[in-house]
Amino acid sequence: MLRKFIAGLLLAACVPAWAALEGNELSRKLVQEGHVLKMQGQMREAFEKYREAAKADPGASVPLSSMASLLLDLASNAAGADKEKFRENASAAANAALRQAPQDPVAQEVLRKLDDEKDEPLHVPLPAAAKEQALAEVAFARQDWQVALQHYEAAMAADPHYSGAWVGAGDCHFAQQQWPRAAELFRQATVIEPRNSQAWRFLSDALGQQGKLDEAEDALLAAIAAHPSQRPNWDKLAALRQHRGSAPLVSLGLVPKTRLSEQNGKPHIDIDQALAQDKDSPDLAVWLTQGMAFHNRRLVQPSLTPFQLELHSWTQALRAADEIAANNGKTVQDPALVRLQEFYHRNQLDAALLLLRYREAYRPDLDAWLASHPHALREFVVNWNMRP
Repeated sequence: MLRKFIAGLLLAACVPAWAALEGNELSRKLVQEGHVLKMQGQMREAFEKYREAAKADPGASVPLSSMASLLLDLASNAAGADKEKFRENASAAANAALRQAPQDPVAQEVLRKLDDEKDEPLHVPLPAAAKEQALAEVAFARQDWQVALQHYEAAMAADPHYSGAWVGAGDCHFAQQQWPRAAELFRQATVIEPRNSQAWRFLSDALGQQGKLDEAEDALLAAIAAHPSQRPNWDKLAALRQHRGSAPLVSLGLVPKTRLSEQNGKPHIDIDQALAQDKDSPDLAVWLTQGMAFHNRRLVQPSLTPFQLELHSWTQALRAADEIAANNGKTVQDPALVRLQEFYHRNQLDAALLLLRYREAYRPDLDAWLASHPHALREFVVNWNMRP
């Protein structure tokens, strides 16, 4: 879905980010031309437009994130060395975009998809609907809202279960500042497909534009519940909460210091060089315990879900940290590990891992947790003021 990148940030406090994202008039024009070419399948020509846009405004992030998105699309249709090269270049372009504007949503999504390739459980449109959707997005890229809307509505009729068509139709109204109608269509998309995180996020945008901030916040929490690792949801929630005077959301910032692999059928752990130098570090013990606990439990109980393995391994690692502290008084130093200890001691480790370390493989466990704890997401955000 092509969309104005900043429109959903809602609040006057966020307006300075607009220039850093979209750039000057010439850069925006070239990006729009690139989007049209991309929707028409002219990938090389689209990439050149994005390159020109980046040159037209070196401070803008959108030309770079648009390149990253295009390269990721190319990677999905490539194989072998070509696939890896496209992925490497997509990562480089996305990271370059985030250096310009840390909240660029397209760059964030590219990196998320590179890190977690498991497909999201959204309805795949029927061929007739997909054809109309493609035509709609070409028209949307040209900002021809009426033609785009006609094709989105045709896609809706061709496949009533395809929520993306309702999101697209709503976006046509949103682009014309027709907030109530946009909200109606976005909400219908969430009814059709409650797991459509983008639909919830766009609904929040439309509600926020109408001053319905309570409802806008509810929609963002629903967006997070639908997909906790989509960072634009958290960015918008943080901006809205800041606007309303709530405490800022702080990132967990957990950076893995070990990598578990298998060599000749045996577990092998690569350790961060700086961490490995301090053999007596509780942080090192925690990371080693976490990696080995994950490997060993996977061998003993192969039926466990990926999330159950993750929860078990961190439980063992943090229990080891407590034992080290009790025996010699040494405590973990990494602020992220300290925070995970707090979650563990407060019986919130499952919530923290699901919301702050989510991967699509955790979907069944996330759904079960949300069903069993219908208010836990809001309580977690309010009590901890944490985000991925």
